[in-house]
Order: sequence, then structure tokens, then C-alpha cells
Amino acid sequence: MSKPFISICIPTYQRPHLLKTLLDSISIQTYNDFEIIINDNSKDDSVEQLLKSYTDKLPINYIKNNPWA
Repeated sequence: MSKPFISICIPTYQRPHLLKTLLDSISIQTYNDFEIIINDNSKDDSVEQLLKSYTDKLPINYIKNNPWA
């Protein structure tokens, strides 16, 4: 398996409604040689819960940070 040609890197913090809009836009593109890297600094799991609905649709690499630890 080869590496994706493009990496879409998305930092996020507790705004799953905006992330949903972005992911919906990405999902309708015809180009498909990409990966999505989401770096989450949210205090809750709202972003992680949203991403569960995209696991079969998009190649997402999710990273949950814990800057308050």
C-alpha cells in the first residue's frame, strides 16, 4: 500500500458542527489519494463521537491530545 499523495491536516477544538461541514465537503470530492489527520485539543469527546460516523467514508487518522493532564 502506498502513502497518500496529500495529507489534509485539521486542528480542532470543540466545534464538531464546523468539522462536520468540512468533512462533508471533503467526502464529495472525486479526488481520493489523500488522508485526513485530525488533531483534537477538545476537553470533551464531541469530536471523537462525530468521527465515528465517518470511519467508513474517509481515511481519517485521529489524534486526541490531552494538554490539561
